[in-house]
Amino acid sequence: MTIKLSPFAEQDLDDTLEFYNGQMEGLGFEFLHEAKLIFERVQENPCQFPIAHKKMRKAKINRFPFNIFFVDEFTIPDSKYVYFSEYK
Repeated sequence: MTIKLSPFAEQDLDDTLEFYNGQMEGLGFEFLHEAKLIFERVQENPCQFPIAHKKMRKAKINRFPFNIFFVDEFTIPDSKYVYFSEYK
Protein backbone atom coordinates (compact mmCIF):
# COMPACT_ATOMS: atom_id res chain seq x y z
CA MET A 1 0.00 0.00 0.00
CA THR A 2 1.23 3.48 -0.83
CA ILE A 3 0.62 6.55 1.26
CA LYS A 4 -0.06 9.65 -0.76
CA LEU A 5 -0.23 12.95 1.08
CA SER A 6 -2.35 15.77 -0.23
CA PRO A 7 -0.38 18.95 -1.01
CA PHE A 8 -2.06 20.56 2.02
CA ALA A 9 -0.94 17.70 4.26
CA GLU A 10 2.64 17.89 2.97
CA GLN A 11 2.77 21.63 3.67
CA ASP A 12 1.11 21.17 7.05
CA LEU A 13 3.67 18.55 8.10
CA ASP A 14 6.57 20.74 6.90
CA ASP A 15 5.19 23.77 8.76
CA THR A 16 4.67 21.71 11.91
CA LEU A 17 8.20 20.32 11.74
CA GLU A 18 9.59 23.87 11.50
CA PHE A 19 7.34 25.12 14.30
CA TYR A 20 8.36 22.41 16.77
CA ASN A 21 12.05 22.72 15.90
CA GLY A 22 11.69 26.44 16.60
CA GLN A 23 10.21 25.68 20.01
CA MET A 24 12.98 23.30 21.05
CA GLU A 25 15.88 21.87 19.09
CA GLY A 26 14.99 18.40 17.81
CA LEU A 27 11.32 18.53 18.85
CA GLY A 28 10.22 18.76 15.22
CA PHE A 29 12.12 15.59 14.42
CA GLU A 30 10.44 13.87 17.37
CA PHE A 31 7.10 14.96 15.89
CA LEU A 32 8.11 13.59 12.48
CA HIS A 33 9.12 10.28 14.08
CA GLU A 34 5.74 9.98 15.82
CA ALA A 35 3.95 10.83 12.54
CA LYS A 36 5.89 8.12 10.70
CA LEU A 37 4.90 5.58 13.35
CA ILE A 38 1.23 6.43 12.78
CA PHE A 39 1.61 6.17 9.00
CA GLU A 40 3.14 2.71 9.49
CA ARG A 41 0.16 1.67 11.63
CA VAL A 42 -2.22 3.04 9.00
CA GLN A 43 -0.42 1.00 6.33
CA GLU A 44 -0.61 -2.16 8.42
CA ASN A 45 -4.29 -1.90 9.30
CA PRO A 46 -6.22 1.28 8.42
CA CYS A 47 -9.44 -0.17 9.84
CA GLN A 48 -8.06 0.02 13.39
CA PHE A 49 -8.76 3.77 13.35
CA PRO A 50 -12.27 5.12 13.90
CA ILE A 51 -14.38 6.78 11.27
CA ALA A 52 -14.42 10.47 12.16
CA HIS A 53 -16.71 11.86 9.47
CA LYS A 54 -18.69 9.99 6.84
CA LYS A 55 -16.00 7.75 5.31
CA MET A 56 -12.92 9.53 6.63
CA ARG A 57 -10.89 7.91 9.41
CA LYS A 58 -8.83 9.65 12.09
CA ALA A 59 -5.48 8.63 13.58
CA LYS A 60 -4.03 10.69 16.44
CA ILE A 61 -0.30 11.32 16.54
CA ASN A 62 1.07 10.45 19.98
CA ARG A 63 2.50 13.25 22.17
CA PHE A 64 1.37 16.01 19.81
CA PRO A 65 -1.98 17.75 19.21
CA PHE A 66 -2.15 16.53 15.63
CA ASN A 67 -4.40 14.10 13.75
CA ILE A 68 -4.15 12.35 10.42
CA PHE A 69 -7.43 12.13 8.52
CA PHE A 70 -7.55 9.62 5.69
CA VAL A 71 -9.69 7.57 3.35
CA ASP A 72 -8.75 3.94 2.68
CA GLU A 73 -9.70 1.29 0.16
CA PHE A 74 -11.68 -0.67 2.76
CA THR A 75 -13.99 2.28 3.32
CA ILE A 76 -14.08 3.44 -0.30
CA PRO A 77 -13.07 0.74 -2.82
CA ASP A 78 -10.44 1.85 -5.36
CA SER A 79 -9.50 4.91 -3.31
CA LYS A 80 -6.04 6.35 -3.81
CA TYR A 81 -5.04 6.46 -0.13
CA VAL A 82 -5.01 10.22 0.06
CA TYR A 83 -4.19 11.41 3.56
CA PHE A 84 -5.01 14.73 5.13
CA SER A 85 -3.45 16.15 8.26
CA GLU A 86 -4.90 18.68 10.63
CA TYR A 87 -4.34 20.04 14.11
CA LYS A 88 -6.92 18.83 16.58
